[in-house]
Amino acid sequence: MATVAPSGPAGGFGVIARGRWATVVHGESWSAVHRVVYAIAGDVDPQFLWLDLRSAEEPADEPGPVELGWIPDSRCLVPKELTELAPRPAADARSLHAVVRSDDREAAPFSDFMRLPPIKQEIAAGLGADHERRVLVIANAERIRSQYPGDPSAIRPLLDAQLSAGLIPIVGARIRADPARLAFDFVFDVEAPDVAHWREGSLLCEKAPPGTPFHAGERTPLSAVSSIARTFP
Repeated sequence: MATVAPSGPAGGFGVIARGRWATVVHGESWSAVHRVVYAIAGDVDPQFLWLDLRSAEEPADEPGPVELGWIPDSRCLVPKELTELAPRPAADARSLHAVVRSDDREAAPFSDFMRLPPIKQEIAAGLGADHERRVLVIANAERIRSQYPGDPSAIRPLLDAQLSAGLIPIVGARIRADPARLAFDFVFDVEAPDVAHWREGSLLCEKAPPGTPFHAGERTPLSAVSSIARTFP
């Protein structure tokens, strides 16, 4: 049953839009993770897009932002097949230089963009040339984890390609201790076993760029962050 989407003061995550930064939020509870993702995305961009990867055959243990009706259909995207989210093979250097007549350094961003899944290319293209940067949430990302490399250095170019195209990726996943998370600039661990115990839960910052309000190793109660607290019952 739909509920009224939470609103209120920001929780300080708007700083994520300040740099070319990508964010991953992970944890044990599916619903807790995605409520936090909802709060973070709304702080950064109230018109964020939500790319939902959960299967209809796999209902959530507890309702999340989509089930609660917080995200308008116009901003909630659902791929037909998970293979649509797989990265494309790297372009052949000779064919690439036939399109981009430049040196390798200038051709690399174009090559990385062409490796993005078509659905992300379409989202970026739809923003237009003079758009504001748009947050793209990738929810339930654990469902496509096997399609991506394990080495953070191999994932980073794909994140940079999204950032260069005007997207600000925020990934939500119910997986922990994945080395690939270190490819992201901000890494947050939602320490809550379920929604019922959210008041005892906390948000652990595992990684953050220098000069931001967040610091690696810092643990903040979920109830202390206004935008996050508003997403829980």
